[in-house]
Amino acid sequence: MSPEMKAVFDFCLERAEQATPAVRAKLYRGLAEFCGDPQLAAKFRSAAEAIETADHLQRELILKFTPRRRDGDGHRTTNH
Repeated sequence: MSPEMKAVFDFCLERAEQATPAVRAKLYRGLAEFCGDPQLAAKFRSAAEAIETADHLQRELILKFTPRRRDGDGHRTTNH
């Protein structure tokens, strides 16, 4: 990998820590596309999938354990 490409990867990976899970997963998939190493590309894709799975599970837990609101008649409403 050229020094310029390594700089791009380093920059992206440093910034990925602060990105939302969805953005981080896209970033990892993008890095997989042009990293030039099939094994490393597979690791990036696997990491992206793991991030998306964890984010999905977290959202499910939040919905499950967040108290539901009630409307004026006492009926449950959605969490939105």
